[in-house]
Amino acid sequence: MGKLDRYIVREHIAPFFISMSLIMFLFTLNLALRMLGRIVGSGLSLGVVFEFFFLNLAWILTLAVPMSVLVANLMAFGRLAGDREIIALKASGVSVLRLIRPVLLAGLLVGAFTLYFQDRILPDMNHRNKLLMTSIRRKKPNIAVREGIFTRDLPRQTMLVKRIDPRRDLLLNVTLFDESSASQPATVVADSGRLTFVDTLGMYHFRLWSGEIHQLKRDEPDSYEILRFREALFRINAPDQLLRRRDQGYRGDRELGLAGLKRRIDELNKRENRDRYRRQINRYKVEYHKKFAISAAVPLVAAAQQLVVSVDPE
Repeated sequence: MGKLDRYIVREHIAPFFISMSLIMFLFTLNLALRMLGRIVGSGLSLGVVFEFFFLNLAWILTLAVPMSVLVANLMAFGRLAGDREIIALKASGVSVLRLIRPVLLAGLLVGAFTLYFQDRILPDMNHRNKLLMTSIRRKKPNIAVREGIFTRDLPRQTMLVKRIDPRRDLLLNVTLFDESSASQPATVVADSGRLTFVDTLGMYHFRLWSGEIHQLKRDEPDSYEILRFREALFRINAPDQLLRRRDQGYRGDRELGLAGLKRRIDELNKRENRDRYRRQINRYKVEYHKKFAISAAVPLVAAAQQLVVSVDPE
């Protein structure tokens, strides 16, 4: 690498890392504003909170790298153009391709690292993050509940909570839509409630106070029952919940590398009635091509940006 190559690459290093740090900070701040209040207020240990944010840094880094390359190119070649250095280099006989070459090669290296990161590191981090959130939701089910928003995390149940009291671990002004029985759907309204998960039984215990149960039998539309209670316990089976965190298990599309995604696509394509799995196949294909698209964006953005500035430095 000649002096000119080193000079051009060096102009990009500081803007790249500064912009990447700023972009990652903004993503992390947005995540903190959305999640920190619920996580910290749930009584989880500081180590678990740090682990949650550390595992989420993987996808943040994946998105930050291409944007940082764009910002670094704007700043580096903007300064070179502003100081008339590009005009001086072109007047000295340096071609446009010669100016583009060093950062294009650096962009290819960064793009290759991004592809490796998405293939080998990001899926494992996403999987560990899913296991962590599963474990947190078992210990602190209230984390999945948001004030004034319908929650469908409970099996065959839809819940609406007006307010959450984290100090007493209480849900206030609760409305529960019980869809466990197709013939007898029920709506439960209560002043307050507490949601817990029992590991040994593999079910949720939802204890409610001062409420009513409204039930309508679909085969008897004229029959409408209202049952008032001071305290009631609803047991909600959750057999699909893991009883403990595990390092292995089923992985979703964002928890698979390139080989795993390709294998999953091939398996679904070989099944009978392939059209039934079309949506799943498309989801895996999107994730598969997205890894290449993000990686290819790095050198392409670098080359296109520099080509425009080098041809017309004004």
